[in-house]
Amino acid sequence: MAAIGLISIDNYDDLIEKKDDKQVSYLNSLITTLISDWASENHVFYKRINSERFLFVAKYSDIERMKEEKFQFLTRVRQVAEKMIWH
Repeated sequence: MAAIGLISIDNYDDLIEKKDDKQVSYLNSLITTLISDWASENHVFYKRINSERFLFVAKYSDIERMKEEKFQFLTRVRQVAEKMIWH
């Protein structure tokens, strides 16, 4: 069975508000890299919808496994975002 979902980067506008174009580009690339790595590791198809949202399709069993692992991917993204905010 397939699952369809949406990844939304919370507070994206706040995060990029005081950043210059180079920093915003770096952040976008970093977010995309993290999502791409996660997708590859978990057999997920994804497509960027806009700067802060991604659509994904995965097997339901893979989603269940990620839930059991407490979505460690989200912790990674949060840590990277926090570093960007403070630098």
